[in-house]
Amino acid sequence: MELALTKRSIVTLDRDVVTEGEKTESKSPRDLSVLPHSLFVYDYNLNLTHIVNTKFPILRICGDTKTDFMYAIVLAPDYTLIKIDLSSLE
Repeated sequence: MELALTKRSIVTLDRDVVTEGEKTESKSPRDLSVLPHSLFVYDYNLNLTHIVNTKFPILRICGDTKTDFMYAIVLAPDYTLIKIDLSSLE
């Protein structure tokens, strides 16, 4: 499980079953096709506030505790670092 903290949010990396479907069996330990594409954003009272569906498989996430920016390493199609401003979701 991946977890990141920002100034006002807790972000987890998970599969949104409604959008992405059920997880399929991985063919190898390095099968990147089973990576989730969704970020679940919670407030600090653990209430789900947003689900951010990206177009790309997400490998790792981290957050900045001084701002509401979070960063993710995605496959697009090469490894790419993206920055997401969670304050723009409101």
